[in-house]
Amino acid sequence: MRPELVTGYSEAQHAALHSGRKARLLLVLSIVPWPIRRNGYSLRFAPIVEYLAQRHELDVLVFTEEEDEVVLPSSPLQRCHSLVVMRVPITWLPPWLRKIRTAVRGLWPWGAPQNLSGYPRRRLERSLLRYLDHKNYSAVIWATRHLDVACTIRRRYPGTRFVMDMVDSPALAHFRHLSKGPLLRLLTRYSGWKWRRLERKAHEVFDAAIYISAVDAHAARSGHLPRIHVVPNGIFTADAPPMAKAPLPNRVIGFLGDMSYQPNISAVLRLAQRIFPRILASLADARLLIIGRDPAPAIKQLRSRTITVTGTVDNIWPYIAQANVFVYPMIEGTGLQNKILEGMYAGVPIVTTSIAANGIGGRNGEQLLVADTDDKIVEQVLKVLGDPQYAARLAEQARSFVIREFSWPAILPRYEAIIVTASGNSPCTRAVGASPTGN
Repeated sequence: MRPELVTGYSEAQHAALHSGRKARLLLVLSIVPWPIRRNGYSLRFAPIVEYLAQRHELDVLVFTEEEDEVVLPSSPLQRCHSLVVMRVPITWLPPWLRKIRTAVRGLWPWGAPQNLSGYPRRRLERSLLRYLDHKNYSAVIWATRHLDVACTIRRRYPGTRFVMDMVDSPALAHFRHLSKGPLLRLLTRYSGWKWRRLERKAHEVFDAAIYISAVDAHAARSGHLPRIHVVPNGIFTADAPPMAKAPLPNRVIGFLGDMSYQPNISAVLRLAQRIFPRILASLADARLLIIGRDPAPAIKQLRSRTITVTGTVDNIWPYIAQANVFVYPMIEGTGLQNKILEGMYAGVPIVTTSIAANGIGGRNGEQLLVADTDDKIVEQVLKVLGDPQYAARLAEQARSFVIREFSWPAILPRYEAIIVTASGNSPCTRAVGASPTGN
């Protein structure tokens, strides 16, 4: 398979951008991380790309299973040495036979997890090896899901530093996933077990592993491994207006997030169907504001006189400013929640469950409020809406916490230090015996 090269930079531009002695880095992603608010993945990697590309010679390789739009004008991708989009190969079998083969591989105890078993691994390895041949990278940052391939490739380049950025732990996500049927729940946990085994294998093979929160970092850890690091997302505020909140006439409960993402869907349905009616019974002027792109049909059906579903919006901040409190009754999902950070930065009190709060690291009662049952969530929301001084104090502490702990200028040097070390600055060629056309 020949990769599709997507770059439009002249040699003069390369020389201007990459003059001097710089480490040569490769960042492997699953989508083109632009525009920055495309999704949570872009919110993490667009600032990382921009920072590393300014300080090093950075190539970006995107493994995608679908057509991916490459947006270069006025994006940090212009600073990269190159951007290559490579389609993940597919097996040309009848759909029914492909499904059977994927299911068998997913159920096989020694095979890859279910969502990694549907593609020809060997062809993907050969494509990547052809790409890496003679590139002489100082470090490779692997931030896409094909970990089985990454472990094999890493062994071919023992002198090159390999860093895994998992963002969230897929093992933890599977163990937390809620399913209605016992069989599906069993299969999900089985897939989680296989992911945990694969993550632990990657921990042993890679030089370093990065997670977005301590909860995720510990999920697949086997013993004490000092090579596992926690580097959270920074808060993106370049499109945010000055945070001068005026008194709001109504009591608005908000929820912000990608409304096609299953953990957000389940949380909003819980909020709208079980929690909000109890709040409305105590506060007749309460309103529910659901902000987020691509709402699923079940979310669109929630629209009513008291519930607003915005759908995709050009700018989230004017809608965030309308909320008196954000409520995130998460029952599944993992990691650091960008939507919670954005609400805290905007000076809006947050009520959420322990699943989501653990990824933030804030203290209950100081930067946010934590409650897991419907009754406790309603109690906390009514307390915030009924006590403006308490709400203002909570919001101020939350905003200060986010600015202190989740500022990209403070986070990015930590990320860079994990990637570029004294041992990782010397480029290394392929190991003896490795062949780009081997099995």
